[in-house]
Amino acid sequence: MKRIIPFVLPVLLTSCTSPALVEAPRFINSIRKDVPFQMEGLRQVDKACYAFEGKQISTPPDCEISEDGNVQVTRTSLWPVPARQPEKDVWRNLYFNTRQHRIVCVDRVLKDGRTRGLVYVLQTESAKWGKNGTYHWDVTDRRNMLSAARILDDYIQQTLRMKRTGILPDAERQHAYNQAVTKADSCYMRKDYTGALRYFNEAFRQEDYIQGQHLFNAACVAALAGDKDAAFGFLDRRMTRDPGWYMRDALADHDLDPLHEDGRWAAFARTMQERKAQKEAAYDLLLRNELLSIGRSDQDIRHQWHLATQRAAPKQVIDSLLHEMRLRDSVNQQRIFQILDTRGWVGKDLVGEACDVFWLVTQHASARQQRKYLPLFRTAVRKGDIPPAHVAMMEDRINMFEGRPQKYGSQLHTGPDGRMQLYPLQDAKKVDEWRKEVGMKPLADYLRAMGVRQQE
Repeated sequence: MKRIIPFVLPVLLTSCTSPALVEAPRFINSIRKDVPFQMEGLRQVDKACYAFEGKQISTPPDCEISEDGNVQVTRTSLWPVPARQPEKDVWRNLYFNTRQHRIVCVDRVLKDGRTRGLVYVLQTESAKWGKNGTYHWDVTDRRNMLSAARILDDYIQQTLRMKRTGILPDAERQHAYNQAVTKADSCYMRKDYTGALRYFNEAFRQEDYIQGQHLFNAACVAALAGDKDAAFGFLDRRMTRDPGWYMRDALADHDLDPLHEDGRWAAFARTMQERKAQKEAAYDLLLRNELLSIGRSDQDIRHQWHLATQRAAPKQVIDSLLHEMRLRDSVNQQRIFQILDTRGWVGKDLVGEACDVFWLVTQHASARQQRKYLPLFRTAVRKGDIPPAHVAMMEDRINMFEGRPQKYGSQLHTGPDGRMQLYPLQDAKKVDEWRKEVGMKPLADYLRAMGVRQQE
């Protein structure tokens, strides 16, 4: 009761305003502060999604999303980052606010010089954000990063629809979907499983807005309601939607207990085990986790340095970050080269996508070290573990370090006027042909994205 007394007058003056309406504008303003660029006309589409559109945003991406939904990390080195976004690309930025226990994910596309964007907010429930908090667990805790990543992956199809159509999500249809899901959740909490199933079915009429986690929740309420056919149908849709999805322990969720006696459960549990085995059992988990840790070490300090230079931090701060970067690079390279020297190339079959860390760390090494390990990376390309563009960039960098023209045009350097310019090419007439062979975009597009004027 003590907390009510200082607020008696404001409550009387705003007695017709609900707590949700009071919290909403504060929450939007808080989101704006997490993002280092302006989002014009930011408006809520649903509880976890916001939309905006406005002038072109030049802030470089953390990731790019391809047409097939794959996410590729782009901030991997000290190279200059793109100044302009190509219209065919989807750019994604992630911002972590550990104090507020919030992750803000901004997906954006460029059309006719203007940005359209979707903002996905993962907010942990708290006293401050009681209405806008969605998750009971800390979304910014490193131990929960896999769960947070899967939630954000669920939103990729919505972003790609925006890119294909050029239309931001329909707030009315999204609201209908969310309202039905909320009612389903409320029924579940009251143990009205038949009612929950009815509302999930109502939500899923909005086909474009279905989320994988809701399909799984629908399977749970269907099982509890005694509709086993519907339960297995939802599980099948969940598996089809994401071929990589699996439950680490299929018996752990007791909402599905009513399905265990059904003959179809054994097939489902076997599929879960097969997916888990396929993804995890063959991995050298100790090495995979070590590589992921090295990759975070490599990128975290570069991210800090990039932000410091963007914000024109004092020289001593930038110098200190560069010193720390060199120390980390030395330690990371020593370990990475030890692994490559003793085990050779360790690929996706043993460490998954973590094998990319070998290239990431080596790309920051000396030309002598890069040349030494270049044959291993060429082997990795042949195995399909890393893209050909990785080796192309390394070859260009070696040539630049050793004073020779580059082949693929991936390297920029500082010109006499202090501006970034293209390092000399082997053959300007063939460069686009060579770039195409390794999956690179045309040189003019690359330079335009980097904000570099092509020399005549």
